[in-house]
Amino acid sequence: MNTVESDNDFDTLPSRMDVQVDCTTFTVTENDISKKLIQLKIDKSPGPDLIHPRVLYETHDIIIRPLFLIF
Repeated sequence: MNTVESDNDFDTLPSRMDVQVDCTTFTVTENDISKKLIQLKIDKSPGPDLIHPRVLYETHDIIIRPLFLIF
């Protein structure tokens, strides 16, 4: 036996489109990126970008500068 619930039983979620983030105080350095890449757990699965953490870890000295320019 299945339970059928109407759509009226659920509250609506607030819209995230109204939120504004001030990014003017946000700074990233090459050292920050290096620290994060070295801290990656290389035995974990790839994320939504499908890049394996081991690849990022092993190539961190090469990709620091391009990532810095992106951010």
